[in-house]
Amino acid sequence: MVIAAVCAPIAVQMLQIAVVIHRESLTFDENDHMYAGYRMWKNGDYGLNPEHPPLVKLLATLPVLGENLRAVRFRRESGDREGRLLPCRA
Repeated sequence: MVIAAVCAPIAVQMLQIAVVIHRESLTFDENDHMYAGYRMWKNGDYGLNPEHPPLVKLLATLPVLGENLRAVRFRRESGDREGRLLPCRA
């Protein structure tokens, strides 16, 4: 009885984690890291997002290097600029 009382909540927690990870895989700043890594590969620009080491960003962007991506810039409400990567439509 005690084992079931301990194992049941653990099983429920594992199921919830599996569902959430599948649905919500990116954190709020992953786009910024991916854009910075892509710029490092394509332009040699290490100035974007310098507070984090570049190795992980470079490794994370390896799969998209062969794709034809363009950087789109837009204005935020505060006026600063931020990049996003989108596939080029040819």
